[in-house]
Amino acid sequence: MKPLLAVLNVREIPQVLDALDALPVDKVLIRGYTERQIADHVWTEQVMPGAQARGYTHLSLISDDAVIPPHSLELVLAHANAHPQRVTTGWCNQDMSDDRVALSTEPLTDEIPKPHSYTLPSWRDVLMGPEVQLTYFTGFCLTTCTVAMWERYPYQAYGEDGFAADYNMSRRLAADGRQIDVLRDAFVLHLRETRTGSPSYPERRVLVGEMKPEVVFDA
Repeated sequence: MKPLLAVLNVREIPQVLDALDALPVDKVLIRGYTERQIADHVWTEQVMPGAQARGYTHLSLISDDAVIPPHSLELVLAHANAHPQRVTTGWCNQDMSDDRVALSTEPLTDEIPKPHSYTLPSWRDVLMGPEVQLTYFTGFCLTTCTVAMWERYPYQAYGEDGFAADYNMSRRLAADGRQIDVLRDAFVLHLRETRTGSPSYPERRVLVGEMKPEVVFDA
């Protein structure tokens, strides 16, 4: 197994960057792009060819407002290696004010996401469950599968500006009967304060338009 951690990097949060630096895994930073740009050309023209050329077998995807404990990544990679026909994911809190988590215990109900499209469990539900649980939504919280599967289910987004790429992928996986396993002990801390409003900390603001758009391997 030769894994690659892909980071959707549109902020400069020191707490997150320090945690990423501590992870013993190769990384690629997808910096400064909108979801639409990633979906239209960056993923297929830069990220995937770069991963293939370097011989990576698995790719994990994460946002850059989440702090990854090393043991969570280790668990996800081990499970993904053992189950190459499935998608494996960690899990995270919706935000810092909500006890629900970014998973869905029932199938997603709408083609395009709405607030009622998910059946969101609480963190208590996840922690009281078995080590491996089924989810119908993977929120790019260490979403991991083989590079070959990422080729089959590439990064896609809705709308002119691009949004909800995670929901889009989850729907396509479900349509093909692909199982998404979430690991109880693979928690990741999501630093989003609330679902609405601007962040209180300047370093957590989105820098698209200010940050140079680039894909940086071996970061």
